[in-house]
Amino acid sequence: MSRPYCEREEEAARCVSAPSPDLAEHLKSCEICAEVLTVSAFLQNSARRALAGTPMPSADVVWRKTMLTSRRAAKQRALWPISVINVFALTAAALIVVWLMDAGVMDTVRAGASEHALSGSWPKLMVGAAIVAIISVAFASMYMLWPSRTERKAQAST
Repeated sequence: MSRPYCEREEEAARCVSAPSPDLAEHLKSCEICAEVLTVSAFLQNSARRALAGTPMPSADVVWRKTMLTSRRAAKQRALWPISVINVFALTAAALIVVWLMDAGVMDTVRAGASEHALSGSWPKLMVGAAIVAIISVAFASMYMLWPSRTERKAQAST
């Protein structure tokens, strides 16, 4: 498939600031030249702003920012499974606590019941121990995911 072409394309690209009356009339009817004029004006304005704006950063700064960005992306990819487990652990712990409260185990433990009264509750107490383990895993994973002081400073500077 060939690209549409207009013989006045180059003239439209060169006359961004003040097209001749003949070219202005042609631009009203030719989509190709109108698009060329629009793109050319955009590029010339961008170049003007770039030359008048702030100086270009040094290659060292660009390299360091690129490396920092790639490290952050790699860290996020590596820590994603821990984040998922963290959410799962907190959800499971909340559901188990609700289940234990409904079963009355918490009231029995709070009342300081004798060993005999707790004998039928061992499975539920094991579940309580599992809650403690799950919450511990959740807090450990949150600790691993929490950014260090230097990472927070780096994020604030970008």
